[in-house]
Amino acid sequence: MKFRFCAVLLIALFVAGAGFAPAAPAPAAVENWAYTYPDAAFELWSWSRDNPAAARTFSRWDAVNHERSRMIVTWAIAHPGKGIELFLESHPYWADVEQLAGRYRPAARTLLAWCRHYPGAARALMKSAPKSRVRAATPPSRPAAPPEGASEPDPQE
Repeated sequence: MKFRFCAVLLIALFVAGAGFAPAAPAPAAVENWAYTYPDAAFELWSWSRDNPAAARTFSRWDAVNHERSRMIVTWAIAHPGKGIELFLESHPYWADVEQLAGRYRPAARTLLAWCRHYPGAARALMKSAPKSRVRAATPPSRPAAPPEGASEPDPQE
């Protein structure tokens, strides 16, 4: 998967809300999120396509540990370039995260990098419902429509 950045998430779905940058608008639906953040949506979809087992596992974990997901994403955005190992040192009782990070280390690093590269998209996605977060990593069946009330971008721009 090609990325235009270098860095290191542990959970697509760790994509989080913190006040380190201007707050992203709360998405009404995942389609609006994908329309608002098309590059982030494409890269997240590509990540899930390239890492299907990790995507399923992280998604299941996020469904029951959403607040912890938010904490990891918040930390990842606030500590660029730091590995998940540093986070786990300060959270020694998070054995389940340590186990996931160990089992899917390359996918976790790539997901952390995604969060850091697209912090606004990550925060907005974390504000959405769990099913929406799962759908965000699912390839679209057709091009996303603009949110209600939004105008189509001019293709010549």
